[in-house]
Amino acid sequence: MKIRARVENQPGAHRAIVETDGRTRELSIPARAEGAGSAVSGGELLMLSLATGYCNEVHREAAKAGIPVGSLVVEAEGEFDGPGDPASGVRFRVDAVSPAPAARVTELLRRTDVLAEVQGTVRGSAPVTLEDVRVAAAAPAATGPLGHLVGRTAERSLTFTADSVASYAALTGDRNPLHFDPDFAGRTRFGRLVVHGGLTAGVLNALVAEDLPGPGTVFMSQELRYLAPVYVGDTITGRVGSLSAHPGSR
Repeated sequence: MKIRARVENQPGAHRAIVETDGRTRELSIPARAEGAGSAVSGGELLMLSLATGYCNEVHREAAKAGIPVGSLVVEAEGEFDGPGDPASGVRFRVDAVSPAPAARVTELLRRTDVLAEVQGTVRGSAPVTLEDVRVAAAAPAATGPLGHLVGRTAERSLTFTADSVASYAALTGDRNPLHFDPDFAGRTRFGRLVVHGGLTAGVLNALVAEDLPGPGTVFMSQELRYLAPVYVGDTITGRVGSLSAHPGSR
């Protein structure tokens, strides 16, 4: 992995560009309000690099170990005594929130300190100390009146066949030729047979009644917009998510 950084500076303007294996991104770092240079010092960027590198490494190692980690706060600091002097007293702290056992998360955080590349690079010339690790349990998710967790999502897919259309028509009496007559449908803006809108909306009914929140749930209101036709033979996927809970509702 090859990493590069470039700075372009003139009075009143500053650009910071980073690149990893040919992928380039520009960072938002302002110019100094007076004179030339960056409003953010090299020492500040070094501390930011230590904190960012460690944060990314924690998430990578947590994913490999199957340990859920929610929020992370990483704070790095050091002293720079004068021009040409190396940093001293470099240290950082981490606060993590995870539903996993605190001992397991703490071990992960301390092990990642040894693996973080930026920490390893800086330790070549100055000590870097992980001085404090704190782990808090994740707050329990809010639950709705049926006990489902706020923040959950669910999805299901359904493929519509000619039999699906025929069954829906037999139940509802909707025998619009758009659904059954290829010649008629071919002369419309749809170009071919389309599926009843009620069939496509039914996927949402199934999701709410079977998956999220689940059995016992009914729609109190519904607003639909059909943005594109669904044709016989198409597969559609419905997705729902729980954004908030209203304990007084049933």
